Formats: sequence, structure tokens, C-alpha cells
Amino acid sequence: MERVDIIAFLRQNELTKGLSLQELEELIPFIQFNNFNLNEMVFNEGDASRELFLVVKGKLAVLRKVEERFERFGIISEGQFFGEMAHLENEKRSASVQVLEPVTAISINLDKLQATENVKPLYFKIVTQLAKKVSGNLRRTDQTLIESLKDKLSFMQTHRHTSDMLIHVIVLVAIWFNLFDLTVWFPTYRQTIDMIVTGALFLAFSTSTFYVIWTSGYPLAFFGLTFKNWFRVSVEAILYSLPIMLLFAVLKWVLIHNVDIFSGQTLFAKPEKLKELAGFIGVYIVLAPLQEFVARGGIQTSFRNFFQGPNRVIAAIVISNLIFQMLHTTKDPWIAIASLICGFFWGMLFETQKSLIGVIISHVIIGTWGFFILDFDTLIRLFDASRGI
Repeated sequence: MERVDIIAFLRQNELTKGLSLQELEELIPFIQFNNFNLNEMVFNEGDASRELFLVVKGKLAVLRKVEERFERFGIISEGQFFGEMAHLENEKRSASVQVLEPVTAISINLDKLQATENVKPLYFKIVTQLAKKVSGNLRRTDQTLIESLKDKLSFMQTHRHTSDMLIHVIVLVAIWFNLFDLTVWFPTYRQTIDMIVTGALFLAFSTSTFYVIWTSGYPLAFFGLTFKNWFRVSVEAILYSLPIMLLFAVLKWVLIHNVDIFSGQTLFAKPEKLKELAGFIGVYIVLAPLQEFVARGGIQTSFRNFFQGPNRVIAAIVISNLIFQMLHTTKDPWIAIASLICGFFWGMLFETQKSLIGVIISHVIIGTWGFFILDFDTLIRLFDASRGI
């Protein structure tokens, strides 16, 4: 590298561009030209060398030894400098620097520059600039450290919240399956016990979920508990639900016209039957919001927040729905399948709207339409009876 090229580089470099041409000329005797090959160590942690290096071209890695192995702490690229801390702190090298791409660099002997009387002003000018750059680097390092700590705290918060949610879900699912054994012991009162147990357990699920959400540290809106854009999400939920309701009606029409055991059934439940089921309909309308609060607001949101990767939302929807589908198997396999299919729809609707209002409205109208107005419950009973269940 020719003298004129070194001067041209120094006039562009961030550290030395403030020096006059005369000062750059005075600096030349203290400069050495260096070439380093791939994987070569420029210096090692603990070395006594104290030169300052300015990278003309190439790339290097800053390494530190941690428990008998090297950890990378940074990358140095063209135009940057390194090695200043050994001189500024009057200490040995605090890290190793290894070549990642072939490097051309110039080194400045700061010790010699400091000891030469007639260039002392030049030395102080360079050191002042170094101090500014080091201070800026430290600020950026502090900010990076702060962001890293925030990320770690956020991960710990997410981990604790998801752990709490899983513990509550596992305990309550176990209680759920054990309590539903009561319907086997007292078959005469099956419907009454089923309604009481279902209501009590969903209330327990909801209370537990609200406790976990309240103590999570996240805002309630994070879990879909918000009235923001309530009118829009309500209208969207109704419109999105209409095709599914139509599909259910078409499905029942096909079944009653093509399956012998369903022949003679009407498309819609008779008014007198709906009157008899008024109490069950009321309970369902009350329980549907609790189900969505637990399934979408609690479990799905917790998993989505905890999982990593591009498919984390899909994974959260699938797993939360599998859990709730498993709970519905205590009633009937067909109800469990229906809850799984509808659950995927409600899970996607929740992720789109980020609000529980829409999925609650959709759950209420689709569930009421399917199980009571279209009376799919009767079809399920007829099918089970044909199989001797």
C-alpha cells in the first residue's frame, strides 16, 4: 500500500478524517501496513501487544474464551478500528481477534506516538477521538445489553405465564374427566348432572384462566378482552358464520333424505321442542362465552405467545382446539368432532380480529343454530341408538 493510498484511506476513516494533511503526514512514521490470512489470529486474549488497527478491507471476529471455548462477541468490518483498549487501559488484550475474510489493515503504534514529544498534540487529538468513539460504543453496548435483558425478561414472563396456564389446564382437565364419571354412576340423572358438572367446571376453568391472565403482567387486550372495534368485529363474526350455518343446514337436509335412520326428521326443530329446551339453550348461551374465554383468550393466546417460528399461530390454534375437543369426548364423539372443526374456524377468527367479542357471537349463533334449531342432537341420539349405544 503506497503512502498516498494510506493518506487517502486515513482522510476517509472515521477515526482520522478530522486530522489535517500535515497531521496525517506526521502520523505516517508510526503506521505499519498489515495483511492477514483467513482464520489467522491478529492477536490473542492476554497478549501484551498494544497497537491500534484500522481495517482497510476484510472482516474479523472478536472472540473471548468462555469455559475452555471461544464465544463470538462481535464482528469488525471495513472502515472500523479495533485494539484501542489495551493502550487506553494500559492492560493486556482483553479479547482475541480472528480473520473471517482476508484482511488488509494498518496499525498505529500509540505507545510510540505518545512517547514522541514533537507529535504530542497529534497523539492527544487521536486519543480524544478514540475516547468519543469508545464512549459511543459503550452506549450502544449498554443499549444492546438493555434490549437483551428486556428480551430475556420477556421470555421469562412468557415462560412463567405459559407454565401457570398449563398447570391449571392439566389439573382441571383431570378433574373434568373424573367428575364426568358421575354420569355413569347415576344414568337416570345424566342430563341434569351433565349440565351441572359442565357449568361448574367451565366456571372453574374461567376463574382459573382469569387468575392466570390477571397475574401474567400482560394487558387484558393481549388476551382479546377488549371492546375496541366491537361493532365491526361483531358484524364480521355474523357474516363469517352464515356460510357455516348454511353448510350445517345443507348437511342435515342431505342426511334426512339419504340416511334411513334419519328419515322422517324435519329440517328444523319443532317450536314445542325448542320451548322444552329453553333452559338448556340459556345455559349454552351462558357457557359459550366462557368456553371462548378459556380456549381462545387463555390457552390459544398463551401458546401463540410461547411458541416460536412462522407456524406458531397455527400450532397454537391446533393444540388449544385439541384440548377442548378432548373435553367434548365426555359427551359424544360427534360433538367432539364438530367442536374441533368449529374450533379451527373460531381460532382463526380470533387471530384475525384479536378480540373475544367476535368469536363469542359466532360460537353462540352457530352452536344454537346447529344443536337446537337444526336439532343435530336428535340425529346424534338416533345414530347412537342404531348402534346400540
